[in-house]
Amino acid sequence: MAQEIYEGEIYTGPINSAHSHFDREGLYGSLNRLTIENSIYTEDQLCKDLDKYRVEKAVIFPQPHPTTGEEDIARVFALLGLTGAITLPDIETKLAVMPVVMGAIFFKMSYESITGKLIHFPINYSKANDRIYELKDDRVEFVPFVGSNFKPADIERFEGIKGVKFYEPYGAIPENLLRYLDEHELNMIIHLSIDMRTKPIQNLRAAIQEAKKSPSKKKVLSVLKNTPSVIFSNPSYIDVRKPEEFLKKVARYDGINFQVAHWAYGNKEITDALDEHSYLFLDSSGSTWPFAWNFPYKEIARKYPEKIVFGPDEPWCKYEPELNVIKGLGLDKNDQRKILYENYSKLW
Repeated sequence: MAQEIYEGEIYTGPINSAHSHFDREGLYGSLNRLTIENSIYTEDQLCKDLDKYRVEKAVIFPQPHPTTGEEDIARVFALLGLTGAITLPDIETKLAVMPVVMGAIFFKMSYESITGKLIHFPINYSKANDRIYELKDDRVEFVPFVGSNFKPADIERFEGIKGVKFYEPYGAIPENLLRYLDEHELNMIIHLSIDMRTKPIQNLRAAIQEAKKSPSKKKVLSVLKNTPSVIFSNPSYIDVRKPEEFLKKVARYDGINFQVAHWAYGNKEITDALDEHSYLFLDSSGSTWPFAWNFPYKEIARKYPEKIVFGPDEPWCKYEPELNVIKGLGLDKNDQRKILYENYSKLW
């Protein structure tokens, strides 16, 4: 390259991005994941980021639960409750009803954390996929999102695709999808289901009690805004559910390049399998999540710099902080370049 790509021991050249969402996340999905503020990534924002961070290629797929303009009963009741909580005149009354309201809004994550059982959502990604497929930017590598109700017709209308994205928390990986990808030698970006053991109700109550010491509208809004971080803070345990079952699928379908999102949550069984399977990779997306502090980024990146691809996870995380995580791991500058630029071409 003619342009200087290093500043001392830091890689500063162009990058390739292997994990970003596009368009708007549905309201319920937004509330159940992080914050409403981070729930949309527009074409304008995408183009600005690709320009600013010198992105040559970027894998782009829909949100996990894209907006459809429809509202189910749970969303309506949750929003009514939230509206009521905000408009109540008395600050202490607002704080008193908040656990009920938040329990309704975050019932999926709370229920799964408390019971260990998953709630599956059948999602139709057709319109969301079409919107990305129609983007006119050569830097965009469109990857369609597919669900547990996968049919080949869901993706066969898209020319030139190299893989799909699958979100296991909304349904088990169907065998017909794996067979199809294996037969056509397509990649799979997989967000695996996790088991997070925390105490959401206790965490929320603690935050409310703290706000009650000197109640104010600002403190109430702060609890509301930061509820996801509050109720899922300080997890005693977070890991992939049944990694052995996923690895059996990896071993069985060696025609698929598997890109496991979010460092595979640092799961040791999956990271140890990187040596065994040449077609198994991790992406670095979600490095700045509130509960990602215990992911062993440095150990994984130093041991497997050839098996990690960079992903900012826009809009839920942001390019610059996610880039800074990689550059701050103390890696050799050439290993930084592998993760931020070169490894992408092994998959995409």
